[in-house]
Amino acid sequence: MSIYFDESARVFHLRSASWSWVFRIGMWGTLEHLGWGPALERWDGGNAPRPVDRAFSPNPHGADRTCSPDAMAQEYPTAHGADFRSPALAVRHQDGSRQAELAYARHRILEGKPGLEGLPASYAETASEARTLEIDMVDAPSGLVVTLSWTVFADWDIMTRSVRVHNGGTQPVHLDRVLSASLDLGDRNWDMIQLPGAWARERFATRSPLGFGTRTFGSRRGASSHQHNPFICLARP
Repeated sequence: MSIYFDESARVFHLRSASWSWVFRIGMWGTLEHLGWGPALERWDGGNAPRPVDRAFSPNPHGADRTCSPDAMAQEYPTAHGADFRSPALAVRHQDGSRQAELAYARHRILEGKPGLEGLPASYAETASEARTLEIDMVDAPSGLVVTLSWTVFADWDIMTRSVRVHNGGTQPVHLDRVLSASLDLGDRNWDMIQLPGAWARERFATRSPLGFGTRTFGSRRGASSHQHNPFICLARP
């Protein structure tokens, strides 16, 4: 269990017993995902994505044909910024604008796992059981601060993520969409496991190819139900 920050390369490396999760602070302050796979002793940049020609879409950095938010793997994409994937964050400002161009401001590496106020969450009973990375991302025009959190556990081969939003400006901000995390996968060769069911047949695991398009899972009963448990798992065939 470890979290490293290479200040010269501006690269974060989170590592458990069996995997490494790596991302960097990009030139515009965005967090660009670099890799997720078997555990590495250190990240040398050898498998970093190569620059690609910009996407066929509006581009805020038109002078650089190798930079397009629509083609980057991002840790936390936002809406209305020339990025057409499904966003993790969508907001409405008092003046009607909808952009939130988040940029890296600061980070902290903490022992243990902070609680999530008012929410059930995984936890660490002692500081030695987990390590947490928090990054403050700021939308400078509005003062909106979005704190992204990654926790790696010592005895459990998992990572948990959460997001906290703070309005540091003077005007109200309406949150249309706030997700705990976003994940760009390198291919679509995945199976999707879900847990529908019925009385006396709860959480009956079904498995199907991921495929194209949008998939949603949940319950409209006001609580997690046995008929369609709000759970999803992606696994290799």
